[in-house]
Amino acid sequence: MDKEAYLREIMDTVRQGPYHDTWESLSSCPVPQWYRQAKLGFFIHWGVYSVPAFFTEWYPRLMYYKTNPVYWHHCRKYGKDFDYHQFIPMFKAEQFDPEHWLELLQACGADFVMPVAEHHDGFKMYRSEMNEWNAVNMGPRRDVLGEIRAACEKRDIKFSAASHRAEHHWFMNGGATLGRKNATQEEAYREFYGPCANLHKHNGLLTLNRFGGGETPKEWLEDWLMSSCEVVDRYQPANFYFDFWTMEEAFRPYMRIFLAYYYNRARQWGREVFCFYKGDAMLYPCGVYARERGQLEGISPDPWQCETSTAYNSWSYCTTNRFKTAEVILRNMIDVWSKNGCMTLNIGPKADGSICGEETALLQTISAWMQKHKEAVWGTGPYRVFGEGKKQKAANLNERYQYGKKDFRFTYRLGTLYAFALVPKGRKRFRIHQISKRGSCNAIVKAVTLLEDGRQVEFREGTKFLELRLDRPVTHALPICFKITLE
Repeated sequence: MDKEAYLREIMDTVRQGPYHDTWESLSSCPVPQWYRQAKLGFFIHWGVYSVPAFFTEWYPRLMYYKTNPVYWHHCRKYGKDFDYHQFIPMFKAEQFDPEHWLELLQACGADFVMPVAEHHDGFKMYRSEMNEWNAVNMGPRRDVLGEIRAACEKRDIKFSAASHRAEHHWFMNGGATLGRKNATQEEAYREFYGPCANLHKHNGLLTLNRFGGGETPKEWLEDWLMSSCEVVDRYQPANFYFDFWTMEEAFRPYMRIFLAYYYNRARQWGREVFCFYKGDAMLYPCGVYARERGQLEGISPDPWQCETSTAYNSWSYCTTNRFKTAEVILRNMIDVWSKNGCMTLNIGPKADGSICGEETALLQTISAWMQKHKEAVWGTGPYRVFGEGKKQKAANLNERYQYGKKDFRFTYRLGTLYAFALVPKGRKRFRIHQISKRGSCNAIVKAVTLLEDGRQVEFREGTKFLELRLDRPVTHALPICFKITLE
C-alpha cells in the first residue's frame, strides 16, 4: 500500500464533506433508527491470544511482565524463549464456521454482530495491505472479518467492527525491561510487535499497570487512522467501536478525521452509520456512548450501549474462565433496556473456532428466554422510571450486582407496561410500588399476564403498591415478566 497516497485520499474525502473534522459538523450525523430500536448486539473476541487461552486476552502483555500468574504459566508451559508470534502457526481455526456462529446469535435475537478486527496484540483478523501480520497471510489463512460479514448479510443482521489498535503502541512494552533477549525488541518483528513504547526501567506489577509509553508520535497516529479507515473501506461496517486508549488527547484530531471520513464514505454507500466511544473520546453527541461492564444510574435521553462478557474475568476464551449464569446476564440486559440502552454480549470462541460448551449452553438458555419475552424487548422503550429496588453501583467493573426480591425493571409500549421481576425464584407474591396511586404509574390496570406462559395473574391495586399473585411459586432463577395492560 502507498500509505502517503492513502492518507491524501482520506484527507480529500474529509475536505469534500458533507461531514468535516469538527465536532460541530460531526454532531449533525444522526444515530440511525435501526440502532435506536436495537436491544442486543454480540461482541466477538477471537485471535492469537485464544491459543494459550489462559487468564485473559491480555496474555500477550502479561507474558512479558514478571511476578504475575501469566508469566509463570508461560515459562512453565512454553519456556522462557517462546515469544508471542510463535503462537500464530498454532492458530489454525480448523472448526471456524461463521454460519454456525450466526445461527446461535440470531436465535438470541442479535441486532448486530461486532467482531474485533484487531486487538491490542496487533494481529489483524482481516485482509490488510497495511500489515502482513494478518489472518489471511498466516494462522487461519482466512478473511475472518469478511466471512463473518457475509454470514451477517445473509441473515439481515447488521455487521459492525471493533478496533483496539490504539493500545498496540505500548501494549507489548514489557519486553523492553524483561532482562533478556526477546522478539519484541527485534527489528525483524517490529511490524508485528509495534513500537513497544516504554517509559519504565523496571519490570513488575507496578509498571504492568502503568499504561502508555510517553507521547504518541504522529507516525503512530497516522498508522491508527489509516488502519481504521482500511477496515471501513474494505468491510463497510454499520458501526465502529474503539477501545479506551483513544481517549488520550493526542488522538482527538485524528478521531475527528476518522469520523468525518467514515460518515462521508457511508454517504457514498447510501447508508447510515455511527461510532461508539468510551469516556470522552468524542464530544457528546458525536457518537453513541459505550460503557464497559457497567450500568447507568437512570434513564438516558439518548441511546447508549453496555458491553459485557459471558465470563467475569476475560473477553476471550480461556480455560480459566469464570462463566456467569444465564440469570446474571439476563438481569443485566433488562437493567440496560430499562434505561434506554442496548446490551452487547461478548463471546470468545476457542482457537479452533468452536464455541465452548459453557457459552453454547448460555446462548441456548438466553435464546429460549428471548423467544418467550421478545414482546417485552423489541419495539419497547423505557418508562417514566426505569424500575425500583436497591440502588446499584453504576461503575461496577466486577459486575457483582446485588439484586433482590424488591428489584423490578420496566419497559413500555403504548398501553402496556412490562414489569420484570429480576429475582423471582420461590415466590408467588410480588409487590410493585411504582404502580400505585402514589407511584409513577397510577393508570388503571386492566389485566396482568405472565409473559413466559400467558397465564392470567391475580392482582390487587392499592394506595402503596400493586400486588400480583401467581397460583404457584416460580421454580427457576431466570427473570420473569408481567405484562400489565393499562387504560
